[in-house]
Amino acid sequence: MFDPEAYNEELQDKFPVKNIGSNQTWQTIGSVSANVTVNEDKGESYTVKFYSENPINNDSAVLLAKQTIASGSTWTGSIDYALSDSTLYVTCVDKRARREVMPVKINNGTISACFGSPLASTKSRAISRASGDQYPITTMEAPYSESDIESMLQKASEINSVKDYDIMNNGKNISNYYKINGNFNGAILDDSPVAGTKLIVCGTWTLPANFSIQKGLEVIIADGGSIVIPSGVILYSHSSSGSLTVLKGGTLSGKGTANIDSGGLLYNGGTTELTKLIFDSKSVLYNADGATLNVGTLTLNSATKLINRSSNCTIDLVDNYNSVVYNACKMSVNTLNTNEMIIGSSASIQCKDLIMTGTAKLNPNALLSVTNSTKLNGVSLSGPTDGTNYAVCSFGNIISGYASTISNYLYVEAISYPKTAWWWTTGNVWSNSAVLVDSGCAKLNVDSSDCTIGYTSSATGGDKTDTKNFSTSYAFEDNYPRTGDYDFNDLVLKIARTADENVVVLKVTIAAIGATRQLGAGIRLYGITSKDITSISTDNAFNATFGSLMPRANNGYLNSIDTYKSVVIPLFDDAHYALSGSKDRVFYNTNRSSSIATKTLTVTITARSADVASKIEASSIDPFITYGGEIEVHTYAWKSIAALGSIVNADTKKYIWAIAVPDFNYPLEGVPITTAYPKFESWAADMTTNTDWYKSPVSGDIY
Repeated sequence: MFDPEAYNEELQDKFPVKNIGSNQTWQTIGSVSANVTVNEDKGESYTVKFYSENPINNDSAVLLAKQTIASGSTWTGSIDYALSDSTLYVTCVDKRARREVMPVKINNGTISACFGSPLASTKSRAISRASGDQYPITTMEAPYSESDIESMLQKASEINSVKDYDIMNNGKNISNYYKINGNFNGAILDDSPVAGTKLIVCGTWTLPANFSIQKGLEVIIADGGSIVIPSGVILYSHSSSGSLTVLKGGTLSGKGTANIDSGGLLYNGGTTELTKLIFDSKSVLYNADGATLNVGTLTLNSATKLINRSSNCTIDLVDNYNSVVYNACKMSVNTLNTNEMIIGSSASIQCKDLIMTGTAKLNPNALLSVTNSTKLNGVSLSGPTDGTNYAVCSFGNIISGYASTISNYLYVEAISYPKTAWWWTTGNVWSNSAVLVDSGCAKLNVDSSDCTIGYTSSATGGDKTDTKNFSTSYAFEDNYPRTGDYDFNDLVLKIARTADENVVVLKVTIAAIGATRQLGAGIRLYGITSKDITSISTDNAFNATFGSLMPRANNGYLNSIDTYKSVVIPLFDDAHYALSGSKDRVFYNTNRSSSIATKTLTVTITARSADVASKIEASSIDPFITYGGEIEVHTYAWKSIAALGSIVNADTKKYIWAIAVPDFNYPLEGVPITTAYPKFESWAADMTTNTDWYKSPVSGDIY
């Protein structure tokens, strides 16, 4: 007589996990609803692919699905994936194999991606056209015109003819205007004059010692004038009202240092060539259009700012990570440390090494090019907002760091980067059409000019034929209702699914047989009935027999005996014969002496509509095995529904005789799954932990 309590005690005693979680569904595969829009070049079609990993620099990335989408349209469908994945990688590939990759976070079982701008669906993109700044950069006019300088010079006293106390604020001022003509090597008293005092340098002033421009005094280097700061000498400016101005034709140079603080401004409309420039306390360095800035070390402390509008801006080192850099033209830096960056339309910053925190905003056609190493720490990267044009961040080797957000119409490329870096692998980091591209493959062409190094997209992209498609391993025990050895290799089927419109193709591979009895197998398509199907055909790769365990179907399918009357696809009546051509009941591919080539059957299902085809997915595919004339073993989700037989593995609480796992290496013969995969036990106890347990095998215990 059957004793259910004793039976369950036996199952509990033999099953390799003693404490199965009450919420355990034994599911590792799911389906996600995808909505993908392509707004690229008008009239073009694109191949959209879905991956479980970033395919850039990773030829072994697993392809989940692919579709062809015309620009200006949206595809909606279902994608099978591993439930352990929280991010999928959606790629858009053009006819030149250039691909854009968008990491997308799975949100409530759905993913959404949009490539390009809606503007591109109505007209061909003018991708080389510059547009206005969406992130504005300050423009300053020269503070003095030639006539202003001429007027002041007419009233100015020659510095050689006055005494220091005449200049300084001691009640004896004889003029508010002073000038230096010719060569002057003398010192001027370091003190504060009355407000509005101007010193205009028309000749060459070589500083003999440190000098401080105090509040009230502005030093103006006029056309033809020059201040030379020798090595070891520092020119200080402690004023918030003008302080130091280099006009067109003027020069500030030397191997010494200029230090601007207290909110001061260094307006450079001429030439500034110094070994070192230091800015403190919200001071500003403005390099005007047509000016030349050539600095060894530029220190921008405490939110001080460099604004460059010139094509001649070369700096060896920007050495403070708090620096603010606004560049409206072309800038070249050897090593750039910065906390805030804006690059103007059709402008570029090129550096060898970049160390960055904070924010970077790029206007249309803007280029940020790093040729060597990149360190990004808490960086928010933003491209243009209106979709008229993209911008490009071309990073060298990303050696460390993370980013908080990457958004808007921005191409991001890198020579190399840590594949485990969370900001490359987390979908919620990327938004609003920002995409990863292969190095040199951003779909943007910007002609080089005085204000940009330019960018030419590669003629051929990095997309290749995929070598590994997503498949599910269905691993069975054949001893129901008795307990098994739980190596889950009595029969191992691997099924890969692809879909194109209303046609679904299932590649069914017999990977292993660890049974000594005859096994049949079929696939039930839950919810799919004969009225949903036009035809089902196979390539007969198994050369299968059919009989008592699995009957032949002349039309390619049978109807299940359950109330759903679902379609059942017969696979074979004898697994051993289907794989080897022999009915010898021996093990195949379950120990190191039983190797045999696998066999793959192609099943082509033509549905009556694309909507029906989209329903043939992981959640509806129900492979099962049969033996003993009436017993069926299904995965846990379908254990209570018989397809053709009369006995199924139902009413056994949480105990299982079959599992469905993303393509994995099943255990060797006689090795329990908990031995081959130690994390299986903790996952079985709590399915929210170690969800990717199948990626951590013990190498000596798997086939």
